[in-house]
Amino acid sequence: MPTWSVGGPGAPYVATDGVPRAGQPFRAEWSTKPTAPGDPPAWPALLLISFELSAPMPLAPLGAPGCHLLVEPDFIMTPQAGSILTQTGGRLRLDWTPQFGVIGQQFFAQMLCYAPGVNAGGFLVSPALHTIVGS
Repeated sequence: MPTWSVGGPGAPYVATDGVPRAGQPFRAEWSTKPTAPGDPPAWPALLLISFELSAPMPLAPLGAPGCHLLVEPDFIMTPQAGSILTQTGGRLRLDWTPQFGVIGQQFFAQMLCYAPGVNAGGFLVSPALHTIVGS
């Protein structure tokens, strides 16, 4: 994903702990801040989930030049204590154990977070995460 602007904040990052396999725990973690030392700010965030990748939608008209929405959400997840999606400070964490019925299913996820002052739109998006559940 390109940076928002020359010298801009860039995109938050996503990291996974392995690949999703049915019956086994899988973790993905997003940062609400582009790669930088220190704790990310605790900006409110949500996760867009889709079963197919969509055409990139430019976010420049919404105040985020150079970035694109890559996931047209089939559903939206908000972090909540005790759920599979939680947020601690500036880290959004998905802890999921796929069921055997979703083997072979692909999922796409992209984080959207409120980030006042980083651009005219006041938000950041992460790169899209593409996963396929294995057996």
